[in-house]
Amino acid sequence: MSAKSTPAGRITKLMTERRLTSGELTIMVTRASHMTAAQVAVEGVPAAVIAGVVTKSGIVRDDRKRARWISHHSGIPYSTVQKRLKEQANFQPTEADRIMTSFRITDLATSLFNGNREEAIRWLDQPHRLLNGDTPIERAQTSVGAAQVEKLIHRIEHGNAA
Repeated sequence: MSAKSTPAGRITKLMTERRLTSGELTIMVTRASHMTAAQVAVEGVPAAVIAGVVTKSGIVRDDRKRARWISHHSGIPYSTVQKRLKEQANFQPTEADRIMTSFRITDLATSLFNGNREEAIRWLDQPHRLLNGDTPIERAQTSVGAAQVEKLIHRIEHGNAA
C-alpha cells in the first residue's frame, strides 16, 4: 500500500491542497481515513494526522514546537506526544479527543478574534477571572471545562461576559 493510500497519506494530501480550519480537519480525520467517529474512538488517530492538523491549520509550523504545543494545549505529557510523533503511532482515543477539543477551542477563539490566530492563542494562554484565574486552554482539558470555555467565548461574542 502506497503512502498516499494510507489514511494518514490521504489526509496529508488533502491538507496540502488548501488551508483548512481545525474543524474541517477534524471532520476530515473520519472522512479521509475512512474511519467512522466510532472507529476513531476505539482506534485513536494517527500521529501524522494530528501533526498535519497542527501544521496545516497554521497553529504551529515549526516541527520542534509542534509537540510542545500539542502537549500544552491538550494536557498530554510532552514525552508522550514526542513518542507518538516520533514513532508515527496512533494517539490513543482519549488523547485524540483532548487534542481535537483543543483544536475546536482554538478555532472558536480565532473566530472571536476575527481570524487572528496569534491573538486567539495569546488569549487562550492568559488567566481569565470568569474561569477562577485558570487559562481557557487549561480549563478546556476536560469535557466540562471545554464546555465552560465554549460558553465563555459565546458570552464574549454576544457582549455578555461581565
